[in-house]
Amino acid sequence: MQNLILNRTKDIEIAVSELVKKEPKFLKAVSVCGLPKMRKGNTGFEGLLKIIVGQQISIAAANSIWKKLIDSNLTQIKSFSVVDESVLRDLGMSKKKFLMGKDWHWQRLIMICFWTNQILT
Repeated sequence: MQNLILNRTKDIEIAVSELVKKEPKFLKAVSVCGLPKMRKGNTGFEGLLKIIVGQQISIAAANSIWKKLIDSNLTQIKSFSVVDESVLRDLGMSKKKFLMGKDWHWQRLIMICFWTNQILT
């Protein structure tokens, strides 16, 4: 099966159909739970940062921190890469998440993925 970019509900239907062909047991799960819902998210650095923020904390805590980052205009590479760690710590980010977001290698990887359209939207 080729890699699929899921941009619409029809794409999910096609992907699930392919999955059921490869493993028929998934048909029961789909009949009980229905098709997965289409989710759209942020791409590029902002998308990665949101994932980093949400790792291993509750949805409520992640949403709270994310809102603080948005309100402080710190969800883009330019602003995030120059902000002081203490500011992000005050907004609720751990040192590890701060360092992951600041790491130039992660930023480069995200920009490469963004420009080659490898990140799903």
